[in-house]
Amino acid sequence: FFTNNNKIERYSDILKCNSSYYETYFKSMLEQGIYIAPSPYECTFVTAAHSDEDIERTIMASAKAMKEIRN
Repeated sequence: FFTNNNKIERYSDILKCNSSYYETYFKSMLEQGIYIAPSPYECTFVTAAHSDEDIERTIMASAKAMKEIRN
């Protein structure tokens, strides 16, 4: 969740999150070939099918997406 809160402890904390940041993050990841859940309320899982290269590529894409949010 994109928030200034240090902890998400209850549903009311989630409602304070910035959903437009997630939208930007999702679109950036998708444009980079990384498909994540389209809703911030869904989970993302790493599986044995993901190679080290897949994970590294995802980390790099995530860093780029975060920079786009900052801008």
